[in-house]
Amino acid sequence: VAVGGSLSSSNGSIVYCPICRRYEEAEVIHNGNENDHMMNISRYRLELIERLVRKFKCKKCGSIISDKLTPDSSKTVFDENKSVESDKVDASLSETLSAQSDLSEAEIMEQQEQDVKLQENLLNTLASESKLVQKNQQLLEENSRLTPKQFAYCDIGMMLPADFNLKTATMFPVITGGKLTLGTVATFIFEHNFNNMPYSRIFSNFKHSGLKRSTAFAAIKAFDRLVLHKEAEIIRDEILKSHIIHADESQVHVRAADSEGRENRQFTCWQFCNSHLDEARYAWYDINESRSQDVPYNILKDADISKSVVVTDGNQTYDKVLKELSATHAYCYAHLRRAVLDDLTDMKLKDLFQELISDCCCYEDVFEKFPEFVKKHEISYEEGLMMALFFNINCLFALEHDLDITQDDYLEQVKEIRSSHSSFFINNIEEIVKELAQKSVHVIERNGIKTYKSNKQEVYGNSIAYAMKRLEGLKQFLSDPEIPLTNSLCERGFRDFAVAKHGFYFIDSIDGTHSFADQMTICRSCINNGVDPHNYMIWLGWNVYQRYMSKYPTGRITSPSPQYIPAKEIPEDEISRYKIRTDIKDLPAGEYAEIGIYDKRYQAITDDIDFTGLGILDYKKLCLKDRL
Repeated sequence: VAVGGSLSSSNGSIVYCPICRRYEEAEVIHNGNENDHMMNISRYRLELIERLVRKFKCKKCGSIISDKLTPDSSKTVFDENKSVESDKVDASLSETLSAQSDLSEAEIMEQQEQDVKLQENLLNTLASESKLVQKNQQLLEENSRLTPKQFAYCDIGMMLPADFNLKTATMFPVITGGKLTLGTVATFIFEHNFNNMPYSRIFSNFKHSGLKRSTAFAAIKAFDRLVLHKEAEIIRDEILKSHIIHADESQVHVRAADSEGRENRQFTCWQFCNSHLDEARYAWYDINESRSQDVPYNILKDADISKSVVVTDGNQTYDKVLKELSATHAYCYAHLRRAVLDDLTDMKLKDLFQELISDCCCYEDVFEKFPEFVKKHEISYEEGLMMALFFNINCLFALEHDLDITQDDYLEQVKEIRSSHSSFFINNIEEIVKELAQKSVHVIERNGIKTYKSNKQEVYGNSIAYAMKRLEGLKQFLSDPEIPLTNSLCERGFRDFAVAKHGFYFIDSIDGTHSFADQMTICRSCINNGVDPHNYMIWLGWNVYQRYMSKYPTGRITSPSPQYIPAKEIPEDEISRYKIRTDIKDLPAGEYAEIGIYDKRYQAITDDIDFTGLGILDYKKLCLKDRL
């Protein structure tokens, strides 16, 4: 019989104690490595660690027993550093021998039979645990590389969701030799961007593990740059190919890396979305220091958007850019409606309007009731026109409210409604706006360009000036049924962004802005397509790393490190943004500028990896195929 091993029972653990020379009850005093428990979120790995290393304390003699199970052997050894003193061992041994010498021969035989049965049960348990450990280690080895069958999907390397072991993938390190795994990093990103949990609360769960915030953020940025960034660029290209493009922007605070103290600067987050009618609905984010028209121009100039329609709010940044790129510009009716509603509220007409439409079921009822209603409440001519303007805008939304987008003839229904009914309300809106603009808007024309400025003496001047500037863009939806009435698709995409950015208030570096933008791109695009962001990020990271290891068998996945280019290659007006160094090893003497990991000239180890077949829509189709 082997002199080692343990057997779990409902009363605790039964361990063979060499001091007592028999099996005694013992309590577990240590389970694996505490840091491993905190650093790895996989329950599968925790169970494996508990089986590999266990320590017990004999309840009778108090000796410490270390139980180490391996696939080849199962034996118990003493912990020499924590063993009891020799005199205590001798005393415990003599007490045990004297107690057993007082037993009768029949009792000794009965106890020996019980010991034999207990030993047999123990050996069976040890054998099963040893097989389980062997199986677990074999599983890790098998899943570290793809089988030829799994790697031959569409002539590209891909792990199919049906063959994908999520538990194993969560244990794969983000960086070779690092402790943070794909599962840990994906959980950080998912909790912050999807569940809107502040980073401080996330890290509070790891406060006893010794995990530093800087270490975690470095691993997250490495994962974002090596895995998420290229997929985010693919999403951007897909959006720019769409017939309908939505655009919007918001503000975020970024801490200046070169500033003294805690100076924060306000950056702009730009968001671009494709049409809600496309097969895959994507959202792409870009955080930039500037809010000028150069940003959308640089994003859109490389794509052929001459046949595209760009839907925006009233921001004039897009006007000149889209005109130069020959793209159709459509405006959002939700912003116009909000501006008119604000003016109605300031004019104290909001409650009266609610009373007007309270008992009316259609346009004709309101039309017949309106003259008497105006006389009854002594509403002025301009106030009546503002109420009529707001009512006609609401009618545009009511006409398309009950249409089912899932029907095959959805676009035909929209086209029919807009040509037969919406055009009537658009004409009313245009007439009312031009009538009210005579008193409330000043028209200034310079070099053939008209500028509309509101008359501050009129309460409703802002909304009318807003509409006069954008009358042509507000009528674009009549010519194309795919153009939506609002830019709400982008507005909804900023909800998670608005909540997530309050979880940290500011971003700590320029690279951190791009990292956060890539996270938002992947998470929001997954949500739009009904895909679990957490599982997709693990699946994407696993496949990218497998393709990298297949292309470079001896390569290591390393964290993005600083790269340098000659300072003379940087324009003089931009050189102040870079850190200049002259002590770079393995490079000729001279001045070199350090470029960030998101610089276009930066080369990451996964930039030459093919991401074909790893998109969100690909993952969704594969999952649905497996379910069928």
